[in-house]
Amino acid sequence: MIPEKPRLDGPSILPRPRADPGGRSRRLPEAPPIPTPGPARPRRGLPLAAQRVTRPPGARGGSAAGRPRPAPPAPPALARRGEASPGAGGRRLRASPQRAAGMAAPRSPPRARERERPGAPATGNDQVHAWTLVTSQALDTAWRIAKGSVMLAVSFLVAALCYFKRLHLYLGRRLKWWIGYLQRKFKRNLSVEAEVDLLSYCAREWKGETPRAKLMRKAYEELFWRRRIKCVRQVKRDNYDALRSVLFQIFSQGLSFPSWMKEKDIVKWTEFSGIKDYHKRGSMCNILFSNAILEYKLYEALKFIMLYQVTEVYEQMKTKKVIPSLFRLLFSRETSSDPLSFMMNHLNSVGDTCGLEQIDMFILGYSLEVKIKVFRLFKFNSRDFEVCYPEEPLREWPEISLLTENDRHYHIPVF
Repeated sequence: MIPEKPRLDGPSILPRPRADPGGRSRRLPEAPPIPTPGPARPRRGLPLAAQRVTRPPGARGGSAAGRPRPAPPAPPALARRGEASPGAGGRRLRASPQRAAGMAAPRSPPRARERERPGAPATGNDQVHAWTLVTSQALDTAWRIAKGSVMLAVSFLVAALCYFKRLHLYLGRRLKWWIGYLQRKFKRNLSVEAEVDLLSYCAREWKGETPRAKLMRKAYEELFWRRRIKCVRQVKRDNYDALRSVLFQIFSQGLSFPSWMKEKDIVKWTEFSGIKDYHKRGSMCNILFSNAILEYKLYEALKFIMLYQVTEVYEQMKTKKVIPSLFRLLFSRETSSDPLSFMMNHLNSVGDTCGLEQIDMFILGYSLEVKIKVFRLFKFNSRDFEVCYPEEPLREWPEISLLTENDRHYHIPVF
């Protein structure tokens, strides 16, 4: 008697149809019918779910009625635990895993399985690519932030430098103006400066190795070592500097006024000539030559004295009297043939547009009755290095000294 196959009761272990997102149920495809094999012999290379159920001996093949029906699926609890429910005859049968797997639904394609696994780990290349992308994005973000900060800092620095530069220029102009104002207000603007060492002045004024600088240095050394001139007073450089240099030395040395002048005509001169103290005369000279208005009045007075002397000599020449040779030279020029032309063409422009010429220096020395010795440094190593105005004074006149570098501007040497 052929034993009856056990029938498993309970719900089926086949997967239930999944619900479609649209609300419709999706039915899984049914498994194909399992053909009846010959002897129960497992085939190689086939999964256990594809193995056929063995047919019991004595059963006929070919008819549908003689084919064994597939066993109903075991309950989920028993199928999971591998237990069998009691069948006919009171025996408990164990369902094999192969049979339970054979009754399972067919597998889905690989791509579908991959989509159904949301937690599938990434491969090694994907991880490296992800880390490289994250690092690149982080570096790019950091570079943009740093670049923006640097550009902002540079812009602020440039703006600050421009502001401070303009502020510096503005404060410099204001400070220079205030310094000049205070100097004009509280400090005497001396047109004749204090004494300075002769060689130090030469080293400061004549640097370099040009032929003219070398010539000037040799000329100053000549004055220092052979002429015993140790210091020099710088005179303000303008068109009055020759008159200024002569008048300063006359007042500082206390020289007497010319014999042809009257004392009432030269009150200021008598004030200086009557002072015997050298330091007191020096203080009065500093006061006088710091007052520009009074100083210019004295220079115009000197020009008037020169014109007066030219007029006197011109009258003597008209009466056939003997006159100095320098006045004959003066009246021989077309621009100074008489006192009026001399005043209009030469004397009026002195101090305004030009200084004294050599012939004017002769007239000045003759009018003031002083011998003016001038060291012409640009004529060093020549006979014109030292000249006197006038060359042959009529009497023993006092001597004053000047030095010049170009016959236009004069300074005062101090022995």
